[in-house]
Amino acid sequence: MKRLRRIVRARARKFKEDVRRQVSPELLLACAETVLLCLSLSFLLTGERAAALDRLGSRADFWAATILVLLFAAFHVLARRRLVRVVERRFFPERYDERQIISDLGYAARGVTTLDQLFNLVAEKIENALHVDNISIFVLDDKTGDYVCTSCSTTSERNGQTLVEGLDAQTMVLGRNDFVVRRLKRLAIPLKIDEADFEIWERALGESNDAELQARRREAETLQRINSRLLLSVMMKDRLVGIVSLGARRTGRDFSPEDKGMLMTIAGQIGFIIENAKLVGRMVEEERLRRELAVASEVQQRLFPASAPEVEGLELAGYCRPAREVGGDYYDFLQLENGQTGVAIADVAGKGISAALLMSIVQASLRSQATASQTGDNSLADLVSTMNRLIYRSTNEASYATFFYAQYDGAKRILTYTNAGHNAPLLLHSRRREYESTLGSLQSLNASRASSPDVPQPFTTNKSGGVSVAPFAQGIERQPAKSISKLETGGTVLGVFSESFYEQETIRLHEGDLLVAYTDGVTEAFNAEGEEFGEERLREILISSALRSADDVRRRIEEEVRGWSKGTEQHDDLTFVVMKVK
Repeated sequence: MKRLRRIVRARARKFKEDVRRQVSPELLLACAETVLLCLSLSFLLTGERAAALDRLGSRADFWAATILVLLFAAFHVLARRRLVRVVERRFFPERYDERQIISDLGYAARGVTTLDQLFNLVAEKIENALHVDNISIFVLDDKTGDYVCTSCSTTSERNGQTLVEGLDAQTMVLGRNDFVVRRLKRLAIPLKIDEADFEIWERALGESNDAELQARRREAETLQRINSRLLLSVMMKDRLVGIVSLGARRTGRDFSPEDKGMLMTIAGQIGFIIENAKLVGRMVEEERLRRELAVASEVQQRLFPASAPEVEGLELAGYCRPAREVGGDYYDFLQLENGQTGVAIADVAGKGISAALLMSIVQASLRSQATASQTGDNSLADLVSTMNRLIYRSTNEASYATFFYAQYDGAKRILTYTNAGHNAPLLLHSRRREYESTLGSLQSLNASRASSPDVPQPFTTNKSGGVSVAPFAQGIERQPAKSISKLETGGTVLGVFSESFYEQETIRLHEGDLLVAYTDGVTEAFNAEGEEFGEERLREILISSALRSADDVRRRIEEEVRGWSKGTEQHDDLTFVVMKVK
């Protein structure tokens, strides 16, 4: 019997759907108007009403019928304007043009600029077609994995209270581990929810632990607040990116298979809308960051010297090429009031904006302390110690910088420097220094020649019996020097410890001495085989360029490093300075 009743109900439901599919509201209203007109005419032209009309004249019945028809014509016009919508909403709620809805949705989506506008447009189309009392759209939050309500439209009230206030929609969330979320991830069809389902969930909560109990209650509360009766999964590449909740239909009817098919088509469009919106959002964010980086890069370039200063008896040159839009390397030339020239180079830990900010702190600290130190007796070691304290207070424990600073006194030709954990600069000693050193050694040998009858080559004896140094000195004049020292005296990097102590060293320079200070982007530049450029190749460049100007040396190092790493991505900032004594 139960099976028979189910079959009869199914047949009756199908018959009603077929009738609704074939009979339009306009046809139904026209039939009702015709029947009503016929009944009215029969009532008017029969019985005592007809006799009364005959007493008024032989044509009274004609005019009465004409007036009645005109009244019905006016009624028909008013009915077409108002009653058709009422009849369609009450008796034919599922009659809609699915293709037109999809087409209108796609066309209208081109003119909106925000996701909220798009979701409101979707809600309006669904509401007009199915007449539901609530439509809510939940979108996946990529950070938390939960589904946040981004749009909620309420078109009716229940129990005298509005279902959802506009601002409350933002507080409604379906957790990534909620029951309906896990069900929708596995379903290819809409998920129907009845009042009985909430009662079943409530009874099942007694077997849950506290955490699961709270989660299930939040889930049930959210779905009840929006009077959810049908949930649609918004899928994109087998990934649940959103959920659409539909409330009960105002006609009290269930959602038909045609309704569900139309809704799944719209859900597919919503999936593309969500993914495209996120893509556009990422593009807008990337464009914003690109503009900010361009501004930061321009500002950072202004922190570098526009050109090397012209200093009597000294040639200076510098080069910096960041690996990104902004970098953490820094070099500077300072012309001090006491006539000395400052040369600085630094390498900040990290890359990007954070490194650039720390680099600006290093630059500001150096310039302020270098200016202040001219008026007192502070040494370079004290200057760097003060810079260390300033940077330590301005940054976190993960931020630090390597730093090298030197001051050159052109009148005395002495260079004072301190190295705070930076790559040790290379100082190529000139031929003049090697010549003077050799000359001193030969003069010592000449003084002891009387007790040494055999003088080793390449020395020769002159007419007076002394040692001749001319041939060797001529050899020095023809060959560049190969004596290179490293400037390592100093202390630890800046910004790691609140109190750090540094040493300084003063050395005498000679004409032709060549100093190159660099960051590890030079020696750690990789070629296509993964081999580093290395310090030894930099030494060879210095030796072979000993007779060149500072600008020529700068160009030579740049060309050699760039040629070495050709075809590979630059992984670190490339920065160095060149100083040559004239």
